[in-house]
Amino acid sequence: MNSIIFYIAMTSASTPFVIIVFLLFYFIINNKKYKNLLSMYYEQGFTLTPLYQFYVAMGFLGSFGMAYYFCRLKKNKKVIFSPENQESIVAFLNKINSDHTTWLDNYYLATLIALLIYSIFIILSILKIILDTDTGKVLCNLLQ
Repeated sequence: MNSIIFYIAMTSASTPFVIIVFLLFYFIINNKKYKNLLSMYYEQGFTLTPLYQFYVAMGFLGSFGMAYYFCRLKKNKKVIFSPENQESIVAFLNKINSDHTTWLDNYYLATLIALLIYSIFIILSILKIILDTDTGKVLCNLLQ
């Protein structure tokens, strides 16, 4: 049983890494659209809260947070540290050309999938640690 958990955990540890490498290239390809979206956002007079300003300053590493911000606001859902003028931002995001935001939906979805798979890795790692202890060995013997 430990080897099965080990292989599933290693697969769920390496898959998010592959997804993030893919997202890096996907971000590089769509970087111009990302910058255009940010410039259009600023041109409308909208501001970002300090958290999202930090994400913008981080470039690729912050793009995950900005994808969260734009995708959630476009669907008129709450975000962490929501802006004061959320209704007008939602209207702006739904009004602009979908070329600027469609790629972000895919980007955000891939990020969520990587996060889910990595969470599975963490849970399986904790399970493996528990099973490797004396108490875990006793539980395994009881289940067999």
